[in-house]
Amino acid sequence: MSKTIKCHVCSGEMKPYVGPRHNRRFGMFLAGAGVVSTLFWIGPVLGIPLMAMGGYMAGSKRKLFVCSDCHTAIERLEVKMEPKGRTAKQAKETVEAEAV
Repeated sequence: MSKTIKCHVCSGEMKPYVGPRHNRRFGMFLAGAGVVSTLFWIGPVLGIPLMAMGGYMAGSKRKLFVCSDCHTAIERLEVKMEPKGRTAKQAKETVEAEAV
């Protein structure tokens, strides 16, 4: 189920897009600097955090809606809503209470 969203700037159609959150080249540079620094005495202190940050920056993604006409982008948010009424946990507790 794909809902279309209208652009607030030009009223065009916005389409979903998944792209990098950070600059991937800089992330790979940090990871490489971490690998190089582990070859020297400062490795555990500086190299491991640099490799972790570089790996995160190179691999993280973000979800956007991008207008096909004017290329305006807005971030997509994942909203998880609780079901109305009783939840499954509350229903299970009610059944267990009635059984006793």
